[in-house]
Amino acid sequence: MAKPTAPALEPVTRRWALLAGASCLLPLLLQLPLQIAAVIAAAGVGIGVLSWRRPLPSALRLVLLLALVGTVLIMTGFALGRDTGCALLAAMFALKPSETHTLRDARSLIGFALFGPFATF
Repeated sequence: MAKPTAPALEPVTRRWALLAGASCLLPLLLQLPLQIAAVIAAAGVGIGVLSWRRPLPSALRLVLLLALVGTVLIMTGFALGRDTGCALLAAMFALKPSETHTLRDARSLIGFALFGPFATF
C-alpha cells in the first residue's frame, strides 16, 4: 500500500511562514558577530530561493548542513559556548526552508523559529 503524501504548501502560505520565521530569527542575528550573521542570512536566503519550487535532494541538504556548521565553528574558533550555540541554532534555521513544503513543515518552521527570540534573551 502506497504511503499517502501530504498536500503541497501554497506559495502564499509558504512565503508568510518564511517571513514569520525570519522575523523571529532577526533579533538573534543582530546579536551575532556581523560576519557570522551575514553568512547565515545569505545561506538562508539562498536556500529559500533554491528550494522554492521543489525540495532539495537529501544529499545536497547534508552537504549544506556540513558546510554551514563547519563555517560557523571555524568562524567562532571552535569555542563552544552560548554564542556558538546561538550561531548554530541560527544556522539550522537557515537550512529549514529547504524542507518546508507542507503545512506540517510550515508549522514546524514557525515552532522552531520561536527559539530564536528565546535564545536572544
